[in-house]
Amino acid sequence: MSCKWYFPFQDKASMNGQPFGVLQLGFLPITRSENAIMSLAQWLTPFSIVGLTMLIGWVAVGKADDRPERVRPFEPKGHLFLVGGGRITTEMRREFARLGSADQPNSLLVIIPTASESADDPNEDWQLPWADAGFSRVEVLHTRDRTVANSSSFNDVLRQANAVWLSGGDQKKLAEAYVGTDVERILIEKIQSGGVVGGTSAGAAIASRVMIAGGREEPQIERGLDLLPDSILDQHFSQRNRQARLRLAVAQNPHCVGLGIDEATAVIVHQRSLRVIGDGAAHLVFAPTKYQTAAEHELKPETRWLDWTTIVRTQRERHLPPFPTQVNDSSTTEVAKERAVPRGSLLIVGGGGATDEIWRTFVDRAGGLSARIVILPTAVPAEELLGASDRSYEANVFRRLGVTDITVLADTDCSVVDSDAFCEKLATATGIWFGGGRQWRFVDAYEGTRAIDGMYQCLARGGIIGGSSAGASIQGELLIRGAPVGNQIMVQDGYRRGFGFLPGVGIDQHFSQRNRFSDLEQTIRQFPSILGLGIDESTALLVEKTQGQVLGLGSVYAFDARKLPLPNSPVIPSARPLQFKSGQVFDLDTLETLESNR
Repeated sequence: MSCKWYFPFQDKASMNGQPFGVLQLGFLPITRSENAIMSLAQWLTPFSIVGLTMLIGWVAVGKADDRPERVRPFEPKGHLFLVGGGRITTEMRREFARLGSADQPNSLLVIIPTASESADDPNEDWQLPWADAGFSRVEVLHTRDRTVANSSSFNDVLRQANAVWLSGGDQKKLAEAYVGTDVERILIEKIQSGGVVGGTSAGAAIASRVMIAGGREEPQIERGLDLLPDSILDQHFSQRNRQARLRLAVAQNPHCVGLGIDEATAVIVHQRSLRVIGDGAAHLVFAPTKYQTAAEHELKPETRWLDWTTIVRTQRERHLPPFPTQVNDSSTTEVAKERAVPRGSLLIVGGGGATDEIWRTFVDRAGGLSARIVILPTAVPAEELLGASDRSYEANVFRRLGVTDITVLADTDCSVVDSDAFCEKLATATGIWFGGGRQWRFVDAYEGTRAIDGMYQCLARGGIIGGSSAGASIQGELLIRGAPVGNQIMVQDGYRRGFGFLPGVGIDQHFSQRNRFSDLEQTIRQFPSILGLGIDESTALLVEKTQGQVLGLGSVYAFDARKLPLPNSPVIPSARPLQFKSGQVFDLDTLETLESNR
């Protein structure tokens, strides 16, 4: 089943037009208030100073109305180790051996030299360069016969390997022998399950499904191995002036991201991180889109805050109308957006444990004893989802309050999440609860699936959507602290959008307890079309139509750009957000207090 992007507010979207990591908050870590005035240039060093960002006005390629497919999260338990050719430094060789568990008993390295003409020479010693790496065994695996590449006997040693190395030469020779065979499937499984697969030169170029097979200025595109999804790889990058070739390749395949790797340089991808080691740099190349010009970024070993899935999502996001409006974006005007929930209710909890009043409010709005509640615990790591139905804290609370119809949906696989049965559970629920964890995992699990539509149907039928911590932030339209690489980043390219149940709003949690005032203030200065809401722990905001009521032990703080000094003022005093205490009711547009129940 094909999963497509789904944005309920796509037709209303406004947004900055900035490229990935350039003068915007995606990759800008804003920490505590005492550090909030820190030099912007210091934080932008990885991309704008060291990175030497270049914007190139290519003409967009492809249909203007192309709708990008859902991004498949790439978070392998193992490692992909890609070298741009040239000298393999001692550092790189040692790191590859360490990742391949060379020091463990019975460790096995398999070398695949098929890209080389001399691979057929029985006298060629392919093991010699790795003799001192520490592996217990080093084996060579080579064929040019695709029938052999599909045979179990040929692949037995590959299945046993801790590490696999693809040597340099001609990537077309690797493709002719192994693309679409069991060798490709085993290599993908090995990366996913904990092994390490590496390669240099042709052995790196083969790692992308859209493979540059040759050509100087005009790339010759063929199919490669699908080891790094949604990429186009090039090597010997700066040394052989291959920038133009990669630019054209991504322009022809605009939903892929180009990754050019210099000689004596390695890119290592593991789980949700990407790092660079060696003497040179890696280069990200983003294709032009209808809304944005092309962009390039240089990644050096000191570059931090990288994640391949986020990088790919950034390019897909560039195909969508810019969101949200930025203060320095003169090409757009602020779009008024009603901050309201026309039907149903939202219960937005700031983390730290909900009070009995908050839980009872959710159950009451969901229908009391006859409520049909669905719990989504999927903001936690995958291993914590095992047995989630039996261990759900929220389910136990709802049972204590007398609810009997409770379903915990812990699946994150697209084929399940997009299924009729899964979506029907959401659409017919009277209450949906998002658990705590990291909000980007909700995006990875549900965005682009019909599950989002099911959530909106719950609201449309008069139900309630609630959530705590990550389950609070996901309810806003601007996703706050949604970066997989760390929650210090307030707005992350590729993860800018929450689910938008409360449009025109960005929500932060654990607010006064973690002193997050300056963080949210700076974010709203950057994106003045957004209302920032900071919610304390053990505190909830109940939203119905255009009104919000504060429940629990703490306060809700509102940051509205209309009430802040102009961003170009010579001196910007610290903003004083509006504070709404427990029991107060206020209008989400005017922010005027309507009544007080206490």
